[in-house]
Amino acid sequence: MMWIDYTIDQVGDSFRVLGDTSDEVMEKGLYKPGDVFVVNEYGWLKKIKYESRSYKDFLASNGVDIYKLTSNDHTKWVKEYKASEDIEYG
Repeated sequence: MMWIDYTIDQVGDSFRVLGDTSDEVMEKGLYKPGDVFVVNEYGWLKKIKYESRSYKDFLASNGVDIYKLTSNDHTKWVKEYKASEDIEYG
């Protein structure tokens, strides 16, 4: 499908595609809130399935009981959790 007569509105490193109305593109199903895309080397955006793990699930997958963490352990694990989200989803 070829989409024509649309505008790209960019602010910083974020952008959106605008049609005759601000939500026309979402109404037509190109994307919706919560969608995540990865850009390949040719500039194509590919929608991916994104499932964020909760902090509690992250800890459980590492054999850690959230209710037994000390404040120092919590600080360490929060950093690891944030790093894992950055690595997995950019």
